[in-house]
Amino acid sequence: MALSGGLAGFCRLGEKGGPDFLSGVETNPVVLDAVRWVVETIPKLDSRAKAVRDMAFKQRERSFTEAFNELLLSCGRAHAVKVSFRVLEWMEALTVPKDSFTYEAIGVNVVKRISKLQKVWDLPQAPEDQVCPEVVFAGRSNVGKSSLVNMMLNRNALAPTSSRFATQRVMGFLHESEPMSWEQSKSVLKYVREHGIEQFLSVLRTCGATNGDPFKWGDEVEHQVFRLIPGATGPEVVAALRSPEILAELREKEEQLQASGAEGCAWMPEFGRWMLESTPGKPYEGLAAAATAEAQLSLRRRRLRASLQPDEVAPTVTAFPLLGVGETQVRGPVLDSLFLPDESIFPHPRFPTLARNIRERRGGKVEIRRPKMKDVQSLPVETSNAVPQTIEEADALDHVYADAMPFGMGSSCLQVTMQASSIEESRRLYDQLAPLTPVLLALTAATPFLRGWICHRVFFLASTTPLRKSRYDSVDCYISEDSAQFNDLPMVFEAGHLDQLLHAGVDEVLAKHIAHLFARDPLVIFADRVELDDSRDIDHWENLQSTNWQSLRWKPPPPHKGQLSNEDADHIGWRVEFRSMELQMTDFENAAFISFIILVSRAILDLKLDLRIPMSKVEENMTVASRRSACTKELLWFRTNPLEDASEAKYQLMSVYEILNGNEVFEGLIPLCRSYLDSQTLDSTTRQSFEEYLNFITFRSAGALPTAAEWMRSFVMAHPSYKRDGRVPAAAAHDLMAAAEKIGLGEMQGTELLGPFSALASVEPSLRAKAREVLLSEHCRHLTARHACQTWSTSCMKPLEVCPVECPDSLLAA
Repeated sequence: MALSGGLAGFCRLGEKGGPDFLSGVETNPVVLDAVRWVVETIPKLDSRAKAVRDMAFKQRERSFTEAFNELLLSCGRAHAVKVSFRVLEWMEALTVPKDSFTYEAIGVNVVKRISKLQKVWDLPQAPEDQVCPEVVFAGRSNVGKSSLVNMMLNRNALAPTSSRFATQRVMGFLHESEPMSWEQSKSVLKYVREHGIEQFLSVLRTCGATNGDPFKWGDEVEHQVFRLIPGATGPEVVAALRSPEILAELREKEEQLQASGAEGCAWMPEFGRWMLESTPGKPYEGLAAAATAEAQLSLRRRRLRASLQPDEVAPTVTAFPLLGVGETQVRGPVLDSLFLPDESIFPHPRFPTLARNIRERRGGKVEIRRPKMKDVQSLPVETSNAVPQTIEEADALDHVYADAMPFGMGSSCLQVTMQASSIEESRRLYDQLAPLTPVLLALTAATPFLRGWICHRVFFLASTTPLRKSRYDSVDCYISEDSAQFNDLPMVFEAGHLDQLLHAGVDEVLAKHIAHLFARDPLVIFADRVELDDSRDIDHWENLQSTNWQSLRWKPPPPHKGQLSNEDADHIGWRVEFRSMELQMTDFENAAFISFIILVSRAILDLKLDLRIPMSKVEENMTVASRRSACTKELLWFRTNPLEDASEAKYQLMSVYEILNGNEVFEGLIPLCRSYLDSQTLDSTTRQSFEEYLNFITFRSAGALPTAAEWMRSFVMAHPSYKRDGRVPAAAAHDLMAAAEKIGLGEMQGTELLGPFSALASVEPSLRAKAREVLLSEHCRHLTARHACQTWSTSCMKPLEVCPVECPDSLLAA
């Protein structure tokens, strides 16, 4: 603080000298001496680092941030940017919280007088087809360079910075400027809807004739980062609100790795400040690439792990068990939540604006309610749908109540996007995959907790709109022109929007789908992106398209990339995104479900399968699939004659196992996939990978292996700290996240979760041959196709000589 005062006083005296003083301040010997003293002194304080890290986050924030900001402010006035960054580095080492004033303090009276930097940022926000200028700042990773540039130019932006000089960066689509409040947005809602439809029509006109696109595809994993705390009264785990810093570090490391020719990964922000999303660095091509997906998932896991602090973990779990438990800084202006602070939202302006506008549009908070699991020590509860005003009132209900978007948007999914050869094929693929969304939801069940309670997976999100369903739900209709007979759900849309599409030549089935999307309100509108060129821009289309979070998404190409030749590496065609899968704990499991979606999509197109059933049955299936243990205890409607004409469609209730492996009237999806594989030319290693994944899914569907939800629920209920009252203890949550991290990294074999497949999941795919030999020699290789083996669900997990039944089918034979 003495140094701050000295520098500030020097600046106040010197500023009387005007611009000449400011231009020479960096060479002033008095300032240089002060800078040198600070640079030499700060490292000596590192001995205090451990004590600071051990302080509670809020205590650190109160005790340190203001003092650091004053120091940075003084450094900024003296134009001592080097000192500013050294202080930022030390703040990072101590995990001292940074706030908006931190970056303002660096740049006060520094760069607002420099016009050259402003010229570097002439682009309003670089779209996907433009490359930013060379970076405006280069320096050590993860110390606030981007935030500093944003403050300098008075922007909220992903500023072009790098750890290397002479770098150029392609910016993804996440527009950055001042978002409009809900009250401000009302005046342009109609305009945005109408022009969003015009933008879709423009894409249709320019890209609708595209044909012969190669089969490219990719996956998306939504990661979560937690901090493990030993704790004086027992171990705890909290969400680590560091994803902006982690994201910045990962992106800079990716630049360096890819510049050296290493395989790439891509990292994007997610809604929660403890979350981030990863994808492969470039799309996969072809069916055989599915066998390499597990190695890419493992690569991303390792790279993320390398960017974490020693007490942080990033298990691939769908939801944090204790989200909203024990927070104190609640009831903020954005969420107004009883349970969560506004700081839990990623600081990109889109995300808090989305949360605030949804709440203001509804006239109240979101309402998420799930049935509680009752145990022997559960307290008496109250049956009521009233909105609780306190945590105590919420906990007294017979269901788990949550009141903020992070409880939903803070959940992680596993998504697969596939490029079709044409718009017609993309529509057909969308329709054929729709009946599979509830099947995969049941198979990948991984959400047994909400707000610290053990619960059942069924939930509803209360709505205050005329629409009968939430934005977060199953699809409402098929979109191919020949699917009209299966569209038996009522759909809400404005007649004017439908007429606008029909008059432009869009067929009625697709027009109703588009008009139905635009029955919603746009939620985030940027003030400088309202009046656009509908022939080039797609902001208004994406505004509605990207805020309908349904189980499938049909994705037209961005116009500037859709018009490129399909031989161009940057070409993007018509795509379908499969979105109903919950994230699994191991790369093996996630790769198995990714590969299954890729494989079944190819079988659908090659064998001309028709899986369509009435959309009302698909919606009924989604409700059933979200029940506890739906994978083995519930029945879903499914087509029994997929090889016959649609006019002869027949369907019946089946178990997930029957849908996958067949019964007396249906061959089963997995045998159909194997028939398709038989027609393809694949090397033995690739075919073996597919067989391992298909066999694992068979085991899961039959109940021989638990879902992630079942395994996690059992883990908590068997934990010594569990009091049999239906609540997740802090120590159990800590140990669960630690175990999930070790299983995901292969440091611990999850035998109860994966059975014999744990030997495969715990090693690198490239080293799997030996593990496969062990599996074949030590475990029963038999699995019946029709449940003839009455004891197989337990005995087939035992060594071969113990298994009492001779079963006809080989488990792992290619």
